Amino acid sequence: MSIAVARETETLMHVPHPDRESTAFFADWLAGLFMGPLDAEAIAAFQNGSASELLDAFCAAFGCEEAGARLQTALAGPASETALTLSRCFLRMFEGLAGPEMIVLYESGHVGNGLLFQEPVTRMREVLREIDMWVAPDCCEPADHLSIELSALAEALRQGRGDIVSALVQRLQNWVPGLVAKIRKTDPQGFYGAVAIILSAFLVWLADDRLYFSQGDETL
Repeated sequence: MSIAVARETETLMHVPHPDRESTAFFADWLAGLFMGPLDAEAIAAFQNGSASELLDAFCAAFGCEEAGARLQTALAGPASETALTLSRCFLRMFEGLAGPEMIVLYESGHVGNGLLFQEPVTRMREVLREIDMWVAPDCCEPADHLSIELSALAEALRQGRGDIVSALVQRLQNWVPGLVAKIRKTDPQGFYGAVAIILSAFLVWLADDRLYFSQGDETL
């Protein structure tokens, strides 16, 4: 299975206590937000579908309602204008337009000596093989990109691989807090600052030992 990052914001599942499948979808949705800027079509789908209400439900479950409200506000304007604003922000923060202040979305950049394409890439490739996934040929990102790690987490959840879910949550918690801090400092009141808070809260929620389920359990 190649990694395909979910971008369909209107299909978030609405459940009072997120189950395995809905939690996996939310991980995929977060992955999509960091793989590239949202386009006008995705933003319009968010605005016109049920995703706004569903995002509120997830943020309430994770205890980050304020960040959810900020994200909603950031996506509330005309879709084309909002897409342009988010694109500029994404390029400035994550694609090098900020020069030395660029924030890297690779695990290798936040652990060890900070050099890219190091051991985390090799270890993530091993994880992907465990769940029969691989990076699609048209994806130019290494295996330790945040979006790929979140997509792997989503697939491990769907497969009921509690061992891999646990390992990936621990892995993400080892380096994502530093990433979140940088994003919040760079974009304290903006869209990506809010997404970073939601990501952090999601990982904390996942780390709760009630989520370490056995094969066949449908609720977390």
